Amino acid sequence: MRGTFFSLSSLVVFVAACSLTTDLPEPREQPSSEDAEDAPDCDADDANACTLDTCIDGAAVHEPLDPGTSCDEDGGSFCDAQGRCVECLENAACTNHPGCAGEACICAAGHCKLDRCTNGVQDVDETDIDCGGATCEPCANGRKCHIASDCTSAVCDDGSCAVPRCDDWVANGIESDVDCGGICNDCTPGQACHDASDCDSGVCASDTLLCAAPDCDDGVKNAAETAIDCGGSACDGCGLGEACVTEADCIDPYHCTAGACTLALPYVPH
Repeated sequence: MRGTFFSLSSLVVFVAACSLTTDLPEPREQPSSEDAEDAPDCDADDANACTLDTCIDGAAVHEPLDPGTSCDEDGGSFCDAQGRCVECLENAACTNHPGCAGEACICAAGHCKLDRCTNGVQDVDETDIDCGGATCEPCANGRKCHIASDCTSAVCDDGSCAVPRCDDWVANGIESDVDCGGICNDCTPGQACHDASDCDSGVCASDTLLCAAPDCDDGVKNAAETAIDCGGSACDGCGLGEACVTEADCIDPYHCTAGACTLALPYVPH
C-alpha cells in the first residue's frame, strides 16, 4: 500500500486554513420555535400616520417621525415633533389654505388661523377678542356671544357663553351625547358614548361608539341580572356561589341561600 506524503508547502496552507476557520465568530443562536411561542404578544400599530410603531421586549413603542414628514390624517399634511398630523409647522404653509379666503393666515398650534383671530383686538366679525363670529374659534365660557356657535359650550345665554350643564339640551363639556355621559346621567342604548362608564348598560360598542342594550352574554352585570349574565327574568340561572335574590335566579340543583346560589336549602322559619 502506498504511503501518503505531504509537502512542506501543503502543510503550511492546511494549518493556515485551520487557523482562519477557528478565528471565525460563533454563529448567532437563532430563537427556537418554543422561544417564539413564549414571546409576549404585541400589537404595536396605533393607527397614527406620524409614529414609527415597534415592539421592544413585548411592549409597544411609538416613536414620532421627523417633523415635516408628509401625512394625511385629521385634515393635516405634516407630522410635528409630538407625532401628530397637523396643518402646518410654519406660516408659509398657510399661504394658500382654503380657510384663509385670501386673508393673511398664520400657523398657530399646528393649525392655519386668520391673523386677525390672533391679534389681540376685537375685529368686526368677532363677538369677543379673537373669538366668535363666522371665522374665528368659538369663545370660552363667560365671554361674549351672539348665537350658540360663538361658544365652545354651544350655549349662548343672555349674551355670554354659558358653562355646560346636564340640562341645557346640548352635547357639550365631557358629555358623550345630549345631557348624558361624562359627569351627567348615564346614556341609554343607542346614544353616543366614549366608554362603558357613559352607558347605563355598562356597554359601549367599540365599532359604533353607541351604548348597547343589556344582553345575557355581554360580560357585564346589568339590567335585572343578579350576577354577570345570569339571574333575573331574562337570563339563565346562576351557578354555585353567584349572587341571587330568589330561587329562580339559581340554576338546578342550587338554591338561593343568604344571597348566593348554594347546595344548601334556604332556611324556612317554622
